[in-house]
Amino acid sequence: MMNNELEKTKQEAMSMWNRTKEDDEKRVAKIMAERKLRDEEYLAREAIMKKGNEEGLEMDRARKEEIRRQDELLSGRKIRAKTTDLTVDRPEGGGIQIYRYKDPAVRTDH
Repeated sequence: MMNNELEKTKQEAMSMWNRTKEDDEKRVAKIMAERKLRDEEYLAREAIMKKGNEEGLEMDRARKEEIRRQDELLSGRKIRAKTTDLTVDRPEGGGIQIYRYKDPAVRTDH
């Protein structure tokens, strides 16, 4: 009878240990699955941020290139711009007119 009780107690202990082991394995599996999910989400966010940064850099490069191109056009226009000599007779109704304003408070004849 004593052996039966010992055997029964041993089986109950083994059953409890097996259930605890199974619960631990399930908990570890859930923890690992959550960790894997977080890592995948992190990598996805990093990829999205990297793509956004690359797109931003590309837009900045394009904007700088456009500004450089416009500066070249403007500087080229300045080089090509011509003015007439003031001592030469001006053509009627054409050319660039330059008006010089003389402030009476500012005198340059000293």
